[in-house]
Amino acid sequence: MRVALTLYAGNSTRIELEGLGVYSAIDTYAYANSATVTATLVDSDGDALSGVTWPLTLAYEADSDGNYSGVVAETLSVSAGDSIVAQITATDSGEVGYWEVPVVVEARTHRSGYG
Repeated sequence: MRVALTLYAGNSTRIELEGLGVYSAIDTYAYANSATVTATLVDSDGDALSGVTWPLTLAYEADSDGNYSGVVAETLSVSAGDSIVAQITATDSGEVGYWEVPVVVEARTHRSGYG
């Protein structure tokens, strides 16, 4: 399982959780394609950031292997250089997973040339 998040101040940002799954009693990994997945972004004191309604639901991406995503609106109250934490919770068939992922807020800059 991997969480992908680069947060740019003043921009909409996509949160992606990739490869969510569970191990069975016989040590077989199965992708969890019907989980309820939510995310909340908090500051260093553990307080939810303002400007967005939390928790944000991450939707299952059709025909993927346990991939979920959601979009954080540009109204999120953050500044470049802020250190925050993404709290991700996934629930499926009575199993619960919880992760805290550190995130650094960056300023989006224009590079010369293409891209």
